Amino acid sequence: MPETLATNSPESARDFLMRFPVIAKSVSSGVGLAPHPDQIDESVIPLLVGAPTVLQRMVVASADLRVVTVGRRAWIWRRERVEGAPIDWRLSDPTGSGFRYSRFEELEDLAISVTAELGLTTSVQDWALDKDSLPWFLEANPVGQWLFLEGAEETVAPAVAAYLANVDRGMS
Repeated sequence: MPETLATNSPESARDFLMRFPVIAKSVSSGVGLAPHPDQIDESVIPLLVGAPTVLQRMVVASADLRVVTVGRRAWIWRRERVEGAPIDWRLSDPTGSGFRYSRFEELEDLAISVTAELGLTTSVQDWALDKDSLPWFLEANPVGQWLFLEGAEETVAPAVAAYLANVDRGMS
């Protein structure tokens, strides 16, 4: 996971920004420094007082990964990044049509562990692959969107239904 700071302190943010390139993520769908995660500079730091924000060291990524977990199962979709495209894939691909189902067993296990450590039963996680294909965990959302992902209706939806119906809590 890249270094991360949640703050509304301009002083803390300035110190963080001095160390490496930083992106800002709003903590709600409302007020924020940017409507989508984006790189920031010192000019926006005074705005933090009224808009608590998550700051994260920017990972120069070659691909975005959307990982959906349900119990002890995980599914991964990958979207290649295009040089010069916005950091947040939603700006250049708002429907997520660029994501393709992908197997990455080591990451599946990590994603399941993240979900369990957070005390969740399901999650939608965002990961990035850097230029060396190393995975970086960015965030987890227990109610994140996944139905737009190709094949998710046939794979994830039945797993969610089974989990909710208490048919198979092990989900192995």
